[in-house]
Amino acid sequence: MAVTGTFGELVRRKSVLRATFNVAQGIVATDVAGWAFLLFGGSRGGINGADGNALAHGQFIVPFIAFGLVFLALNHAAVALAIALSQQLRFMEIWVEIVRHSGAAWQDLSISPLAIAVAYGYVNLKIRGLLVVLIPLLFVRHAYGIVVQLRDANRDLLSALI
Repeated sequence: MAVTGTFGELVRRKSVLRATFNVAQGIVATDVAGWAFLLFGGSRGGINGADGNALAHGQFIVPFIAFGLVFLALNHAAVALAIALSQQLRFMEIWVEIVRHSGAAWQDLSISPLAIAVAYGYVNLKIRGLLVVLIPLLFVRHAYGIVVQLRDANRDLLSALI
């Protein structure tokens, strides 16, 4: 987690402070969410479970949901705390704004089942399963990036015309 997080922050050219914060809060949120996963019935042995079929039987769905909710709550709370401390604002007001108006929480929750597809693909088909799930995602991500660029270009054009 730390290595991939650090690499991601370097690729995105974040400041050292922001990159350190992002990596640290990702590690803490993942660790605490992992404890929630175990508390709600997940196993340390991975998603296969004791009989090797937990993924196929959906036995890890509740632990997975617990992991996702705890991770998102901690992630949003850490960001709200950082903003509140840096701008001397009230934590609760910032956190409510982030959750209510950003739409990120709903987007994160709606994309979470994709992790199940990735895990299922990997457990059953190993590297081929990962490729089957992830390669189309790369195309979708690229298309989304183009849409964002077009939207920004249109906004700039409208601003220049007005």
